[in-house]
Amino acid sequence: MDKVYVDEKIIEIIRKNKEPGNGEESWEEKLDYFIKDIKNLEIELEGELTELEKISLFDEGLSAYMPKSFSEMPEFMKKKKYLAENRPQFIYHNKKKTVNIGFTLAEIDEGKDQLLVLRDGMKDALVTVHPTTKIYDSGDFFNDENQVAYYTFNNHAIGGQMFNLIFITFLEWNTEEKNKVLVCSLNCLKKDMEKLKLFFYGFMNSVEVNSLD
Repeated sequence: MDKVYVDEKIIEIIRKNKEPGNGEESWEEKLDYFIKDIKNLEIELEGELTELEKISLFDEGLSAYMPKSFSEMPEFMKKKKYLAENRPQFIYHNKKKTVNIGFTLAEIDEGKDQLLVLRDGMKDALVTVHPTTKIYDSGDFFNDENQVAYYTFNNHAIGGQMFNLIFITFLEWNTEEKNKVLVCSLNCLKKDMEKLKLFFYGFMNSVEVNSLD
C-alpha cells in the first residue's frame, strides 16, 4: 500500500515539473513529454511508474521500447486470440492480457512513395468487411527519415469492444525485389482507451527502424 502511495506522489511531482506554466498541456506537449520518458526507459502507464526495455526484432531491423511487465504471447494463446492464419509474427501483452502489441513484417510491391496508399487500402478493406467499424483517427508523420502512417478504430472481439491503433512503415525497399513493410498493431479494451491512448501514440512515435536503405 505504501508503494502505491509513494508511486502516486512521484507521478504527481513529475507531472507538475513538466507543466509549462499553469495552463493545461496540449495533446502535442503531453505526447512530446511522454516520448522523452520512453527514451528514458520509464513512463507512467495506467497510473503506475513502469520501466521499459529496448527490444530488437526482425534481425535487429526494428527497435521498440517495451514495458518490462509485458511478455511475449505463447503460441497456443496466439492461435486462440488471433484466429486468422496471418496473425502477427510477434505479440506482446500485459499481465492482465488486456493490452496487445503485435508486429508483422510483410513483403509488398508498393514503393516508399505509396505508404499512404497502402494505409488507406488497409483502412478501406477493414470498413468493407466490417461496416460497423468506426475509424477514429488517421494520419502520418516522419520519425527521423522514416515515414509512418497510422489509423485507429474500434472492433468487436471475444473480450468486448476493442480500441486499435495500426501503424505501418517500411523496413527496407529497393527497385528490384519486393519491399518490406512493418505492420504494428496495438489494442486494448475500448473502456481503457483514454488511459492507454498516450502510450499507444508514444510507442508508435518511438519505434526505430535500423535497416532502411
